[in-house]
Amino acid sequence: MARSSHGSRSRITDRDVDIDTVAARVRERVYVTFAVLAVLLTLNLHPEQLTAGSAALSMTITTGGTVVAAFVAEVIAHLAVHAELARGETLKHMASTSLGTVTVIVIPLLLLGGAGLEWWSVHTALLWGAGVLVASLVVIGWLGLRRTRIAWWQKLLALVMLAGASSLVIAIKLLAH
Repeated sequence: MARSSHGSRSRITDRDVDIDTVAARVRERVYVTFAVLAVLLTLNLHPEQLTAGSAALSMTITTGGTVVAAFVAEVIAHLAVHAELARGETLKHMASTSLGTVTVIVIPLLLLGGAGLEWWSVHTALLWGAGVLVASLVVIGWLGLRRTRIAWWQKLLALVMLAGASSLVIAIKLLAH
């Protein structure tokens, strides 16, 4: 990593990593996180009617659908911009970007597995799973903001604004259910 002229902090430069690749992976991860978060919160409206298995299945199906939709969106966008089908490394990049987001559900699935083993309730697993996803959104936001050259209080304000916008997205998704 290149060193910044503003101290010893490492800064990512275009030479270190393909910035567009990182942006695509982060964007897809955020999309899937919101989709899964909405499912967990919606399922938690009536947890007494759920088993851990049915909640896990619903979350997995939603994740799979969102991942496939993201991949199809990438294919369509590539067609629209390049007037040709993606091939080779481009197709591999598009697939790995979309498929990589499946990891979003690992911890919520483990929590539901614990509920299936009766270590805790499905309600608790859904709440903790949602909490983990919200925390991951905060971490993603912070990782983006920490490299900006603004005062700490502006970073905090931006993070609060991102949290507010994220809450709005979640509320809108919950209204649909």
